[in-house]
Amino acid sequence: MRGYGGVQLIDEYGQGLPTRQVRASSSAPAVITVTPGGTVTSQLTWNPSAGEGEDPAGPCQPTPATLSVIPPDEVQTLAVTWQLGPVCQGGTIEQEPYR
Repeated sequence: MRGYGGVQLIDEYGQGLPTRQVRASSSAPAVITVTPGGTVTSQLTWNPSAGEGEDPAGPCQPTPATLSVIPPDEVQTLAVTWQLGPVCQGGTIEQEPYR
């Protein structure tokens, strides 16, 4: 595998929430060999503070229930339970390459 996957925030009803994926340029993607049963990680960064046009007095966005992840060069999504609160600033998530 190499690079970045795709991410989508999903609400408790299975509907997509605003998600804006930004690929971090702080490190270059590298080819990774994943053995059967092996794991990889990708660091995600987001802001829990309201951004422009979001209500600073209330939740900036609905709180996701799930993060849908599509690994690089794959078509099947993986669902990860999200328990980290809302993702503000229009659902912006910065993603590091997989490692």
